[in-house]
Amino acid sequence: MNHPLLKLFECHSVPNNFLIDADTGKVLACGLRGSDLEPAVSRALSEKKR
Repeated sequence: MNHPLLKLFECHSVPNNFLIDADTGKVLACGLRGSDLEPAVSRALSEKKR
C-alpha cells in the first residue's frame, strides 16, 4: 500500500472495515476485502433504490 495518507499516518494495515449507509448510519457489512467489496456495495446500492 503506497497511498500518501497511509505514509502520513504510518498506517501499515486496516484492522477492520465497515460498509455503512451514509443516510441511516446502519452498518451493512463488515470485514469486506478484495473481491468481496464490489458485490457488497452493488447489493447495498440496489437495495437502496427499492
